[in-house]
Amino acid sequence: MSNSPSSLRNKAANATAAGAAKARLSGDGADEMLERIADALERLAPAPPAAPDFAAAEAFVWHPEGRRLRICGEGSPRGEGSSDAAQAG
Repeated sequence: MSNSPSSLRNKAANATAAGAAKARLSGDGADEMLERIADALERLAPAPPAAPDFAAAEAFVWHPEGRRLRICGEGSPRGEGSSDAAQAG
């Protein structure tokens, strides 16, 4: 590590910036600022997927990219298109 004037200035500037940030977070408005950050992060997050209706079908396929389950057989309701219903008919 060098102790050149420019590296010493950079260290001093970084320390000053870190101290200023710490002072802002420890002040009276810290809770308000953290609340605003948390609210913004919640707005950016995607809505949770709807819970699957396990009574709607006998089989589901997991889609990891969307983190969701989809009914097998293009949404055939339970009983329609199943092997038991096909053999009975």
